[in-house]
Amino acid sequence: MPFSSFPVPGSRFRSPVWAGLINELRPRSVGMGGDQPLTSNSTTLQSITEMVVAVEIGEDLDFEAMVYYTSGTAADLKLAWTFPSSSTLNYSAIGLDTALAFSEVVSKAEASDSAKSFGGAGTSSERFVWYRGNLVAGATGGFQLRAAQNAAVVETENIKASSWIEMWRAF
Repeated sequence: MPFSSFPVPGSRFRSPVWAGLINELRPRSVGMGGDQPLTSNSTTLQSITEMVVAVEIGEDLDFEAMVYYTSGTAADLKLAWTFPSSSTLNYSAIGLDTALAFSEVVSKAEASDSAKSFGGAGTSSERFVWYRGNLVAGATGGFQLRAAQNAAVVETENIKASSWIEMWRAF
């Protein structure tokens, strides 16, 4: 997608043009201001309210995200991304699998809300999943993290306040 405010050849860079270019290049970042508990004894994905970034149709965006969580050893955790229809998502994720072994997940042409499982090590032991990927938005909407227990168990799970997403224009 070309720069929307790039001047025509031979014209001068005026301050509105500079401001437009800066806005197009500025990363979009969100972070959690507090912990978000997940519904206990449920495997239904729920939206993580503070982990959403607005995207516009046609945007080609790279992203990085760090998701910190606590999860019981019986429930584990599943994470998924939801995004606008007709979008293409490719990413890799690094974290602990459900056997608590280091694991890398590589996903190409991921479907919206397609969950991957990660391991919990007790509700007082914080774990993380690191994502790096690309989204080509097929429509305007939100790129949002969703989470749930991997197995329905009466345990407390939280997406932690230190979690974040950053997206920027791909070149």
